Amino acid sequence: MTPERIAHLRALCDAATPAPWEVVDPTGTIRTSDRCVLSFEPKGDSRDAADAAFLTAARAALPAALDEIERLSAADVARKSLLVELRDGVRAHG
Repeated sequence: MTPERIAHLRALCDAATPAPWEVVDPTGTIRTSDRCVLSFEPKGDSRDAADAAFLTAARAALPAALDEIERLSAADVARKSLLVELRDGVRAHG
């Protein structure tokens, strides 16, 4: 994932109502403790409740997932830098 995509997703998280969200009515309402976040028209199939559960879980999980992506990306950069240093040291001492 590119840094630009991460920044875009973080901006969406920052602009949205803070977590936690909860499903009040799996056929149409998601809210926080103080406000309705989303009210939707159910389609009347089994995915209504699954969609509502996904939205609430994703709102809570996305910031942590972005943090982990950034942590792993930084570790990968550090690992690659160390490998280059080791390679260059081996070449220099041949």
